[in-house]
Amino acid sequence: SRLFRLLLTMTDAISFPYYWRNSKRFFDETSKQYQLELRVRAWLKKYGQTGAEQSAPINYLTLQRLMNSLVEAKVLGAEEIQLWSKAKSIGKKPRDVMSLGS
Repeated sequence: SRLFRLLLTMTDAISFPYYWRNSKRFFDETSKQYQLELRVRAWLKKYGQTGAEQSAPINYLTLQRLMNSLVEAKVLGAEEIQLWSKAKSIGKKPRDVMSLGS
């Protein structure tokens, strides 16, 4: 949920820095989701501050591709982030893409 909150607030200049700073302590190398956390945070570091919205859909496609191996490995949360980024890249609501299951 912390990753999604970061993704959802990345364009909010007030909330994002706060959540970025405060969520860092919860990401742990020993966690099963660490690779997911690492990839999303790296993507946010590169595209979040500059505004993925400005260069969409290519930035969201990058995030979608970063999730491929994690989805195959069945890492919890990776498929949801992949579907969310797909929705953002094609300009649809995440709910519509997720209900299609593709």
